[in-house]
This record gives sequence, structure tokens and C-alpha cells, in this order.
Amino acid sequence: HDAIAVLDAQGVVRHWNRGAERLLGIDAAKATGRPLVELAAWPADAGRAVARAVAGEAVREEWRLALADGTVHLEAVLSPV
Repeated sequence: HDAIAVLDAQGVVRHWNRGAERLLGIDAAKATGRPLVELAAWPADAGRAVARAVAGEAVREEWRLALADGTVHLEAVLSPV
């Protein structure tokens, strides 16, 4: 199941699905209303990718994200709406 997060123009999480909960181990209640970049130890370029998407660019990135229970490989697709 895909992890889906919907962000507003400031990069704040407005929707966090069950796939995101399972993959990242962060429940929707904790994620919603917080800036995405504060939810985990994201790679340095993650904030720049979010800013590019907010500016209207479709962005595709691959990251390794270190979590408490291991490392996960993410393929992120960020699309402006």
C-alpha cells in the first residue's frame, strides 16, 4: 500500500493515509497539522523537494530514511494540485 501525504503550500501535512502510518510508524493524528520535514530525519534535499513542489513543479526523488526500527527506501512523487 502506498504512503500518501497531502501537504498545504507551507509543507504542513493535511492528510496522512494508513500506508504512511505503516511505512513511517507515525499515526495520522500525530502527523496532521505538522510540517512534513519535522516528522522524521529526512534527507537534506527533502525540504528542497517539498519547496519545489509547492512552487508548482512535479518532483520525483528517491531517499533513504532512517527510522527507529530500520532504514526504509522511499520513492517520492510530489505533485502540485
